Amino acid sequence: MGQDVRSPRGPRCIALVGPFQSGKTTLLEAILARTGAIARAGSVDAGTSVGDASAEARSHKMSVGLTAATTSFMGDSYTFIDCPGSVEFANDMRAALPAVDAAVVVCEADEKKLPQLQIILRELEQLKIPRFLFLNKIDRASQRIRETLAMLQPASRVPLVLRQIPIWNGDLIEGFVDLALERAFVYREHKASEVVDLEGGNLDRGKEARFSMLEKLADHDDALMEQLLEDIQPPRDAVFDDLARELREGLICPVLLGSAARENGVLRLMKALRHESPGVEATARRLGVRSDGKSDGKSAKEALGYVFKTVHLQHGGKLSLTRLLAGRLDDGAVLQSSSGESGKVSGILAVNGATDSKRAAAEAGDTVALGSHFARVLEVPAHTAGHIAYHFDKDGVVFDRNGVTVRAFTVDHGPAKPAVGYRVDYKGRSVLISGDTRMDENVIKYGTGVDLLLHEVLAVNPAVLQKAPKLVAIFNLHASPEQCGEVFAKAKPKLAAFTHIVLMGAPAFGVPFPAPTVQDMIDETRKTYQGPLEAGVDLMTFEIGNGVTVKRPM
Repeated sequence: MGQDVRSPRGPRCIALVGPFQSGKTTLLEAILARTGAIARAGSVDAGTSVGDASAEARSHKMSVGLTAATTSFMGDSYTFIDCPGSVEFANDMRAALPAVDAAVVVCEADEKKLPQLQIILRELEQLKIPRFLFLNKIDRASQRIRETLAMLQPASRVPLVLRQIPIWNGDLIEGFVDLALERAFVYREHKASEVVDLEGGNLDRGKEARFSMLEKLADHDDALMEQLLEDIQPPRDAVFDDLARELREGLICPVLLGSAARENGVLRLMKALRHESPGVEATARRLGVRSDGKSDGKSAKEALGYVFKTVHLQHGGKLSLTRLLAGRLDDGAVLQSSSGESGKVSGILAVNGATDSKRAAAEAGDTVALGSHFARVLEVPAHTAGHIAYHFDKDGVVFDRNGVTVRAFTVDHGPAKPAVGYRVDYKGRSVLISGDTRMDENVIKYGTGVDLLLHEVLAVNPAVLQKAPKLVAIFNLHASPEQCGEVFAKAKPKLAAFTHIVLMGAPAFGVPFPAPTVQDMIDETRKTYQGPLEAGVDLMTFEIGNGVTVKRPM
């Protein structure tokens, strides 16, 4: 206990990840506003946010790609990578994660989002990335923090360690107790929290919660365990050292509270990142870069960078988002890719959302956008991105390798073009994925006789469409359960299953009709199809042999 775990100096890179619509972009706005990078926080709904600045993101009011923005806090530089939460754009997150020093997992007390939270935490665990859990929308909390923590814990393999407990005023949360600092704070909207006396019931609850936090830390610190058994209060600095060490070693996942929309809890989060998250040297070691600047036996004479996204510009050339892991990089320097190709840097930009600014050089730890007119020098490594793009302009085979054949075919998703489905064949087994589509004959054509047919579906109470005509346009872009049943009946797969399940209600339109249930959806499908049928859930797996075996998540 009490090891010297000083805060690393230099620029840091932090990922903001989490389930869809958990408030990641709103948190980025709050961070930029509270640290002075912008005058005031923008809004996703109003189209004024630094993140989600593309026309497509503005239109859909959701992230369709990552956003990088840099700010400073207490003399240090931080670049935050706001990663999309929607599974359709998860590859942007996966490409960026290896380059970051730590991740802030933004979540809320919503049991329905637990499967996606589990997937994200598993990926961070596998990559050995230190992570904080930011429990967002705390101002809307309807249950006690212990109940929320018990609900969230199954998503994480390591203990979720509560760093703060809320201060309640009736049914509302008005502040928090910092368990490591042993101080109480009251929230002030769009301002720094105010320190108040820690007394009464808050003092008692704080002592109990602090002891629980120390017990979890003591699981990996024998000296702390002895102090607790002897009823000796550990020094505060030693507690902070333990928190930092166990975070960096992946032994715990600290939990902080806040409301991004009100900018509550942001400064405490920033201080935790500053004091406890590792720096670029630890990230470089995790990626196999030795302290002498070498990687995979090759010398990094001046600079070594990690490219995690490349954007093609309208008038030619590219910008490649890059984390510099070692050395110094000057504008005009010649770079060599891992494949041996060389190219000259034609500009170094500091990343600030859609308003990047030019700079002369980048140092180790900086996250910058590098300009290059060379086609392949600054490409995202294939092993990092996880995917290789195969372009096609007509229905047919788009991939054929090692016995795996993938056929793409067009489907009808209204004005969203191109829209495609896929059929995958391997050693006599076959799977069809409909993609986003209305009822379409191509799904029947390519799906006839497959082992597994996965089809999207949108179920809605017909009365909703009568009362909320704005929803009709959305409904008409998808297949109803009854229409899916017709497709299944004609294609005759060994097993039909629903994916991309939308059970549409209409509270936002003032229509008092609840969304259909999964059973309602199944009942509608049975009007046209009586064969084997599954409603997919997150983490469900299918094993295809002589038949199709379904494994539900534990």
